[in-house]
Amino acid sequence: MYALDLLGFGLSDKPVDGNYDLDVQGKLVIGFMDALHIPKATLVGHSMGGVVVGYAALDAPAKVDSLILVSPGFYGKGAPSFVRYLFFPLDRVMARQFYKRAVRAASIDRSFLQ
Repeated sequence: MYALDLLGFGLSDKPVDGNYDLDVQGKLVIGFMDALHIPKATLVGHSMGGVVVGYAALDAPAKVDSLILVSPGFYGKGAPSFVRYLFFPLDRVMARQFYKRAVRAASIDRSFLQ
């Protein structure tokens, strides 16, 4: 198992002239796999990383066994179309539910180990 810091995030470099486009980040994921001689993998992405691994899968589908998206951060046109269609209309349903105080409280409570 590997964990990759994307360019501009975590402890990775943050060059001023860096290309932080989501599709470019997806190509970086595939480049990372190539550098480590990983022929095929299950890619896991959280938040914006979910969109990035979606682009990685589009860029090199033969290298991606499966995708695991954890609270993927796809908003508007930022995600590949196949990722956007996976969740429609769930994003609206979930947003409506989150307006309820009890749901927000339960979500925050579950977010931390007790």
